[in-house]
Amino acid sequence: MSNRHSVLVSVPNTGWIHKQVILALLRLQADPRYRLRIILPTHNPFENNLHHIIKEWIEESREDFWLTIDSDNTRSRLGQISVLGPVEEVREIAMAYQATDVLVTSGMLSGKRMRKLMDEKQ
Repeated sequence: MSNRHSVLVSVPNTGWIHKQVILALLRLQADPRYRLRIILPTHNPFENNLHHIIKEWIEESREDFWLTIDSDNTRSRLGQISVLGPVEEVREIAMAYQATDVLVTSGMLSGKRMRKLMDEKQ
């Protein structure tokens, strides 16, 4: 039995999904840390679509987690803050945007890894 977490990934849509969302799904699917089941439901109206997804996840799904992505979500955001790239590229991103301050957030980095990253990127 695998130690990887399983995730139900849903993209509720009306028959059209932005290409950046598809690329994000492909990146997620290639990540060996998780077992994914991706669904692209098209129930109308949108609220009904969400109802079907939630009902399936609660009653029928064996996945540990549920992630839903808007079909037209072309950029990652944390609240109103754009997520510009992975934490390993923070220096390159800051230089490209000529940023003087950078906010790095992560729920997955250990203190040692964060310190090492910051020391390397100065």
